[in-house]
Amino acid sequence: MSDVISSAGNPLLKAVRKLAQSKVEERFIVEGERVVAELFTTDLLVEKLFFVEKYAHIADKWQKRGTQVFELTPAAFASISETKNAQGVLAIAVRKTFALEVLLQNKDISFFVLGDHVQDPGNLGTIIRTAAAAGFGGLLLTVGSVDAYNPKVVRATMGGCFKLPIVEKLQIKRLKPIFQQYGYQLVLADVRAESIYTEIDLRKRTVLWIGNENTGPDKECLDLADVLVKIPQPGAVESLNVSVAASLIMYEALRQRGWS
Repeated sequence: MSDVISSAGNPLLKAVRKLAQSKVEERFIVEGERVVAELFTTDLLVEKLFFVEKYAHIADKWQKRGTQVFELTPAAFASISETKNAQGVLAIAVRKTFALEVLLQNKDISFFVLGDHVQDPGNLGTIIRTAAAAGFGGLLLTVGSVDAYNPKVVRATMGGCFKLPIVEKLQIKRLKPIFQQYGYQLVLADVRAESIYTEIDLRKRTVLWIGNENTGPDKECLDLADVLVKIPQPGAVESLNVSVAASLIMYEALRQRGWS
């Protein structure tokens, strides 16, 4: 193990800060004891681990796996942390890539979530975590959505993003014929729908389409969808949080499928 890094100007730490701001990198940041522990249970390639002395035992495990490990002083670690109360352990992992049509033709998969311009990291993280918990096939994201491997999203997923296939930067107009080709119904959640989400058959091959938190789907989206569904809201609120709405419909699909 190398000497303890004490300077925030160290080139390795500058590279971590640059990665945190990047939108095109193949690598991503995983920060926090619990999420890093979850990362250890996966087969993802982890190139580097940064830690403070408290987590030397965790660093030993990663080093035995072949990961480069670097001990930092608390002040140096604070320079790469994006949390107010840094726990003191951060990993650099390599993203897995997935091809949309390979996922869609997999007969063992029959439910995807499509996030369309979902921009809040907390919302997307909750959607990913719920989809992973429900055992669904993957998450699809259109151009204009927040990066699924943004550090804030990764923390919000609590490790869900490690275990769920994710395909990003999709063009919504090009997706409809692809979904049709593989027998998927495109179900769009919208407050203007007539059907309640519990009334439609979610046992079919389904892509659940979730729109932007603030604007929701536009008219063009309404025309592209096969089915429109709403969630009853008898109370005096305009709409539900997008991650709450997605979670309700996902678990309704799981209920219809027998919870298995």
